[in-house]
Amino acid sequence: MHGFKSEADAKAYLSSNLFEKDVVRELKPYLESAPDVRVYSVFRN
Repeated sequence: MHGFKSEADAKAYLSSNLFEKDVVRELKPYLESAPDVRVYSVFRN
């Protein structure tokens, strides 16, 4: 699990070369299908 300052930052990470080329590539032997990635937002007052 990762923490980001905003939803936009999380989405930028998920579309980055680091995630697509390194993280997913390294985990590929352990994945039976495409990863199920979810972005949750927490609203704080």
